Amino acid sequence: AFATLPYDDAQLLATSALLEVEPRALADTLTQRTIEAHGDCGFDRYSEPLYAEEALGTRDRLARAIYARIFSFVAAKADAAMRPDGGPVGAGVALGGARVSLWDFCGCERGTHAGFEELITNYCQEKLRVWEWQHTQRTPSSVREALYDDAYAPLPPALAAALAAEPHSAPGAPVVDMLERQPTGVLPTIEVQSKAPGATDVRMCVQLAAAHGASSHWVAQRDGFVVRHYATGAAVSYKAEGFLACNDTELPHDFDALLASSRCALLRQL
Repeated sequence: AFATLPYDDAQLLATSALLEVEPRALADTLTQRTIEAHGDCGFDRYSEPLYAEEALGTRDRLARAIYARIFSFVAAKADAAMRPDGGPVGAGVALGGARVSLWDFCGCERGTHAGFEELITNYCQEKLRVWEWQHTQRTPSSVREALYDDAYAPLPPALAAALAAEPHSAPGAPVVDMLERQPTGVLPTIEVQSKAPGATDVRMCVQLAAAHGASSHWVAQRDGFVVRHYATGAAVSYKAEGFLACNDTELPHDFDALLASSRCALLRQL
């Protein structure tokens, strides 16, 4: 069935009040697809209704996009505020400006059936630890103190084995490479598959298994896959259902116009 959203719906009115936009404009953005076409008679623009499942996906993408843009806005403002000479954002090292780093070593996800969000969280943890190793060149003993704030805390077995085998390489680097390497890495493959016609989570798993089945950090499963992370100190089982939907970031044509119509100055800047 096509999606319907009455203009007097309580949740619609509450959300539009928070965004400071007209309820009708928000409802139309959520339940309609705007199509622009160029033909013999010139430019044509029309709308067609979305199915209910499509509208739910649009709602989720709108929420993620607003959150991501606000996060980037706040980060840019914080970065600019730390420029004592008023230099451009992102020029802190060259200009000698201040820098604040937030380190979260307790954010690893080890759920029995983790999903897309847990994969991204664990990827960030792997990436962060590789960055820390490469930029500080710590010895294994000080790595223990930096990561666990306890010189006597036992290291996860996978990390301890990596340090013993390759004491001068960054623990987790092979996993990071497997996750992000172009074009066959896990994340690039998910990105391509999420935009491919007729793509499914199952087909994505088949393609990933073909690319990484020989890796010691990868185990294929019927409904997903296992990654042997250094950051978590254990293997994490990921259930692939919903991966492609979570990675779908395509926004409606009317999204920017919706934000531009907001009475909130912050949203208009986004």
